[in-house]
Amino acid sequence: SAFHELNSGTALSPPAAPNTPVKAWLHVPHEISQTSVRLCFRGVSSKNKLEPATQLLLRTLDDGMSTRLYARLCDELGLCYEVSAQYEGYASAGVLDLAADAQHEKLRVVVAELLSLVEELRTRGPSKEELELAKRRHAWQLAASSESAEDLAEVLGFDLLSQGELAPQPLAARQAALQQVSLKQVRAAARANLDPAQGGLVTVGQLGRGDRAEIQRLLADTQ
Repeated sequence: SAFHELNSGTALSPPAAPNTPVKAWLHVPHEISQTSVRLCFRGVSSKNKLEPATQLLLRTLDDGMSTRLYARLCDELGLCYEVSAQYEGYASAGVLDLAADAQHEKLRVVVAELLSLVEELRTRGPSKEELELAKRRHAWQLAASSESAEDLAEVLGFDLLSQGELAPQPLAARQAALQQVSLKQVRAAARANLDPAQGGLVTVGQLGRGDRAEIQRLLADTQ
């Protein structure tokens, strides 16, 4: 290969991510049609024993119209057209974030519902039925990724970059790890990943009269 003749170097060991407090709320004023909301939490690392449970926790939040985010904010309450959740795990830390776009006048209600949803998951966790559905959905998606070079590269490439190595049969190993996740573990993952002390809210858009005070009160009540 082009790099065959180059001498190997010393592998770098990045410092652990600092456990520093985050600002509870950052608002960026912007003239747009809707206000964007991001509720983010410092999550477990890719090497944490709760990482498989965290992947399934994510699916109870956002994996179709029957999961919690869409069912609550879009279907039941009609607050948003689009919501999502994402988890990314790295060597020493991860991030789990919930996203929504809302009409400006509905901002405080959307924030309140997001915080309420997170508190429900953190204190009571997903149900057994939600966990089983998440496992089935993940198994289906993992099987489908084996038929797509792009999806396979995304799944295995990210695992290799974040973990530094792959199992001999990475897809089978991943499937086995997720199937073994218990309800107790996924509830522990909810507590570990949704800690209000390690969370922060970002909004980009416009605040209405009274929004600032009300959102600050909502955030203070979660601490």
